[in-house]
Amino acid sequence: MDQNDSIPRKYSRTCVDKEFSAAEKLGIRLCFGRGSLDLGPEDGNNISPELLQTVDEIIADSEDAIKKYHDGNFNSMKNVILAPCAPFCSSKECYIKTAELARKYKVRLNTHLAETLDEEKWCKEKYSKRPLELMQECNFIGNDVFFNHGIHFTEEEIKFLAKTGTGVAHCPTSNMKLSSGIMKMKEMRKYGVTIGLGVDGSASNDGSNLLDEMRNCFLLHRLNESHDAPTGYDILKMVTRGSAKLIGREELGCLKIGNPCDLFMIKCKGIEMVGCDHDFKNYLCTVGHKGNVFMTIVNGKIVFKDGKLTNIENEEELELKAREVENEYLNKKYDIKKTIFIAAFLFGLWHLVTPFRSLLDGDMNLLSFIVMSIGYVILSTIMGIKWGLLYKMTGSIWMGLADHFFNNCVVTNLLHVVTSSGVDEMQIARVLIGELTSFIAVLIYMKVKNIKIKSLESKCSEY
Repeated sequence: MDQNDSIPRKYSRTCVDKEFSAAEKLGIRLCFGRGSLDLGPEDGNNISPELLQTVDEIIADSEDAIKKYHDGNFNSMKNVILAPCAPFCSSKECYIKTAELARKYKVRLNTHLAETLDEEKWCKEKYSKRPLELMQECNFIGNDVFFNHGIHFTEEEIKFLAKTGTGVAHCPTSNMKLSSGIMKMKEMRKYGVTIGLGVDGSASNDGSNLLDEMRNCFLLHRLNESHDAPTGYDILKMVTRGSAKLIGREELGCLKIGNPCDLFMIKCKGIEMVGCDHDFKNYLCTVGHKGNVFMTIVNGKIVFKDGKLTNIENEEELELKAREVENEYLNKKYDIKKTIFIAAFLFGLWHLVTPFRSLLDGDMNLLSFIVMSIGYVILSTIMGIKWGLLYKMTGSIWMGLADHFFNNCVVTNLLHVVTSSGVDEMQIARVLIGELTSFIAVLIYMKVKNIKIKSLESKCSEY
C-alpha cells in the first residue's frame, strides 16, 4: 500500500492517475491510499495551504478515484483505500464522511492513530476524547479499518481493537527515528489484534526498505520484551499474512495453489551466506538481507531481476529525469525564500530614494539621513519576517505585496494626513508605524487562530 498522506490541491486527481499509470508500467500491484487534509495553520498545525482541501472536495475526489480504479475482485491489480491523515490534520467531519463513502463502495479505511503523546493531548483538548474514542464516534472502527502506529493504546483499547477486528500497521523504524515510542507488541499479540508491518514514509523513514523494517522490528522488540518478543518467523508472517489481511487481500499473504504468484527471491550462494542458510524462516530478521533481492515476481511475471526493473527500458534515463525534478523542486523552495527577503530589502532601499535626494539637495542633514537609514533596515527586517509568516499561512507570496500596498495606500496616507508633514523625518515614522501595525495584526490573528510561530519555524526551509 502506498498511502499518500497529502495530495496537492491542484493535482488532486491527476496525481492518482499518474501513480496508477506508473504502477501499470512497472507491472506491480498498487493499493493506493487516498489521503486527505482539511485542517490548516489556523487549526494549530504547520500544513501548507496548497495541500488542503474542503471535505466536499475530498469526498468528491475520493469517489472519483474509487470509480476509476478500485477493483475488489480476487487477484486484482488495483485497489483504493480511503485514508484521512491523522486527527490533528483531518477533521471529525472528514472522518465521518470518509467512513460513510468507504462503506458505500466496500473499500478499506486507514489513518495514523495513537502515534504520539502530542496527538493524544491534542484530541483531549479539542474533543475531550482519546484518539480511539474519537474514531469510535466517527464510526472509523471495525474489520475494514486499520491504524498506522498504534503506539499509545491502553490495554483496554487493545482488547477493543481485537474485539472489533480493527488492525494495526506497525512502523518501528519511523517510531524510533521520531522517538514516538514502542508499540505494545506483547499485548497486541496476546489479545489477537491483526498486525501488519509498514515503513510509514520518507518523511520519517529515510530508507523505506521493508526488509530493513523486518530486522528493526525483531531487534526492537527483543530489546523491549526479551523472551516475550516475536520470533523472526512471527514477524515474517506479520509482514505477509498480517499485512495482506489489513488491506483486505488475504490471497496475497501466502503461497499456495490457487493464490496469485507474488514473491521475491534472494541468492543463497556466496561466502557471506555461509552459516546463514540453515534457518530461512527466521533469516530475514535474525541475519537480515543486505542489498537488493535477486528477483521479484508479481502475478507470475518477473518485474525485477539482477538489480534492474524489467519493464523499464532505460532506467538510467529515468533516474536522471527524477533528479531533475528533485533539483527543480529544491531550487524552487530556495527561490521563494530568497524572493521574500530580497523583495523586502529592495522595498526598504526604494523608500530611501527620496531622502537621499533630499540629502544631496541639502534639504536634509546627514544625521537625519542616518537615522532614516537605520529605520528602513528595521522596516525591511519586519517586512521580511511578516511576509514569511503570511506566505506560510496562505501559501501565496503575493499576500506580502498586498499587505505592503495596503500600508502605503491606506495606513501611511492616513498618518500623513494626521501628521500634516511632507518628505521629512516623519516619513520613516509613518511607514514604520504602518508596518508595525499590520505586523501586530498578523500576530493577533495567529494568536486568535492558535497558529504557533514555533510550528511555522519547524518548516522554515519551505520559504
